[in-house]
Amino acid sequence: MIKLFKFDNYEDYRGKLSFSNELDLTLFKRVYFIEHNDLKTRAWQGHITEHKVFIVLEGSFKIGYIKVKDFTSPPIDEIPDFKVLTAKNKEAIYLPEGYANGIKNIKKNSKLLVLSNLVVEDSLKDNVRYDSSLWEI
Repeated sequence: MIKLFKFDNYEDYRGKLSFSNELDLTLFKRVYFIEHNDLKTRAWQGHITEHKVFIVLEGSFKIGYIKVKDFTSPPIDEIPDFKVLTAKNKEAIYLPEGYANGIKNIKKNSKLLVLSNLVVEDSLKDNVRYDSSLWEI
């Protein structure tokens, strides 16, 4: 199930702290960053067993996702769902296994943190790439 997490804030004389007590980090083995200085699209890739969390650190990204039942025959007639995440709104989206996703920054100099339940070697074996024009993002 797709989940959206909001981060809470705490502020005192030392500064501001943003946090989430809902996101279970024990599920994840890898973290990586995606940075786009210009407006770019990375799409589409499916994951049979990998699940991910996307958190915008700077700027904003449009995250597209679509459920794929048969990775050899993606649902080309269906329309993906989308969520716009911004650093200002402090949200994260969880995509479980069985989804294809695409990302597009909608502000220059945007930075995205991604959490994955698979190490990179296993992720490469699990990754199914689709043409970037298969669905619009």
